Amino acid sequence: MAFVDDVKYATTNLISLLGSEKNQIAELSDKLSSAEAKFSHFQLDFEASDLHEDFSDTYVQHAFIKMAKAKKDRDEIEAEIGALRSVILNRKMALQSLSGALLQIAKQGISIAHGGLGACPGGRMIGQSKLKEVVWQARNQSLHYEEGRLRQPVLDLFNQMVADFDDRFSLALHPNKNMAEDVIEVLGWIDYSRFERDMLELAV
Repeated sequence: MAFVDDVKYATTNLISLLGSEKNQIAELSDKLSSAEAKFSHFQLDFEASDLHEDFSDTYVQHAFIKMAKAKKDRDEIEAEIGALRSVILNRKMALQSLSGALLQIAKQGISIAHGGLGACPGGRMIGQSKLKEVVWQARNQSLHYEEGRLRQPVLDLFNQMVADFDDRFSLALHPNKNMAEDVIEVLGWIDYSRFERDMLELAV
């Protein structure tokens, strides 16, 4: 119980921050979708603003002004799309890092309480895997995913999670992805109470 109490302030705020980040990413994604739709509209306007020599000077001038405005609108939206994509990517990377930090805290709880994975109670089942295995191996994947050399227990855990859930956990399809956020979602650690209940099983 002492470990759970000791990390309560940090984990409560971390989980709250995770929720806030996810909400902001969703809002940015909505803005991106809207901007992409506008871009398609302005691109059509630009492509439709063609000039023909057999029209009057007034028509050609009007068509040129229309084309120039459509191009300006299109270019501005294109710049906005690029900026939104960059922000979303950075926020997702931050979200993955925060999720990895939560897994790290949980793994440390197991280590402090039991000295390692072997003596730790299994905890509830996550698909066909024990909670302790999910926490331990997902933390290892989050910490070492960029190295490209993951140990067999990590590979086995994520292969099982693909079978239990879906391909978002496939290390073959996503070789350079930090899976921490997806694991946290499956664990249901989106509020402190679920995290606390699990840690009271694992870290005592």
